[in-house]
Amino acid sequence: MELTGRYRIERDRETVLAALSDPEVLRTSTPFLDRLEVLGPGRFAGALGLRFGLLALRVDGFAEVEPIDPPEQFQIRVGRGRSGGRRVGLRLEEGPQGWTTVSYHVAVGGLGPFALFGAPWVERTAAEQSHRFFAAVARSLGARGEPA
Repeated sequence: MELTGRYRIERDRETVLAALSDPEVLRTSTPFLDRLEVLGPGRFAGALGLRFGLLALRVDGFAEVEPIDPPEQFQIRVGRGRSGGRRVGLRLEEGPQGWTTVSYHVAVGGLGPFALFGAPWVERTAAEQSHRFFAAVARSLGARGEPA
């Protein structure tokens, strides 16, 4: 399953990049984030707390930013424990009137039989939470933001 999306933020690329690298912006913008620790430049550990009705789930993990072609293209490796995790591709494209479009892409595999019935729910939830995240980043910059 492929999860992709685009979000526009009314700021230049360097400003958006700085916000996406700022631990405090990440702390206040990431949905369901319970804890975030800075391990080093571009390296984080954290915990997400999710609740679905009576079911509560806590996931501890890591994130590591890997520049590919800065300031335009990055990859974020996320996972749990010592696993290789998933790679999220991020592209920041500068557009007209000082807007930046952030594009993201992640391949999600290993869902097994859940993928057959759960894929539409996963895709919808991922899109909603991604838009929620980027809207919060835009607000932290005092900027407008919108899905692209």
